[in-house]
Amino acid sequence: MILIYPDHRPLQNILWRENSNSSIQCLQLQTVTYGLKSSPFLATRCLVDLAHAEESKFPLASRALLNNTYVDDMLSGGDTIEEVNQLKAELINVLKLRSFELHKWYSNHPTILKDIPLNIQHLDEIDINKNNTIVKTLGLAYNTRLDTFTISSPIRNIKECITKRQVA
Repeated sequence: MILIYPDHRPLQNILWRENSNSSIQCLQLQTVTYGLKSSPFLATRCLVDLAHAEESKFPLASRALLNNTYVDDMLSGGDTIEEVNQLKAELINVLKLRSFELHKWYSNHPTILKDIPLNIQHLDEIDINKNNTIVKTLGLAYNTRLDTFTISSPIRNIKECITKRQVA
C-alpha cells in the first residue's frame, strides 16, 4: 500500500453509486492502485526511490532493485551461495522498510530457500520423474534444477506458405 502525495490524490477520483437509484458519490483513491495506466510506473518508481535512498546501507539489494527488476518481478542472483544469501537478506530488510514483502521465491540451490516459508515460495510445474521444477518469469521458463532458461513458441508448419494477408 503506497500512499499518494496528498496534493495528487484529487487526480484519482472515482464516481460511484450502488445502483441507478442511488446518488453518485465521489471516492478518492489514496494509494497507488493497480489497473491504472500509471500503476506500473508508480510501483517501479517507488522501488527506484527506495534503492537510491538505501544504497549505502543495502548495496546489493539496491543494485538488484535498480537493474534486475521489471515492474514487480525480480530476477537476480550471485556468484556464490554466500553472496546470494547476503542479497536475499538485504532485499528482505530494505523492502521491509517500506512494508513490502517479496514472494514467489525460487533458487537453483535448496539452501537459499531453507529459511523462506513454503507459502511464499513459487513453483509452476514439478516433474517428479525428471526431478525438475519449472518457474515462469518474464515470458521465460526457468528450470531450477538444471539452472536453464527455455523459451517456448507455437509449432508452425514451415512448409506452409505464409501470405501478406496472414501477417497483417
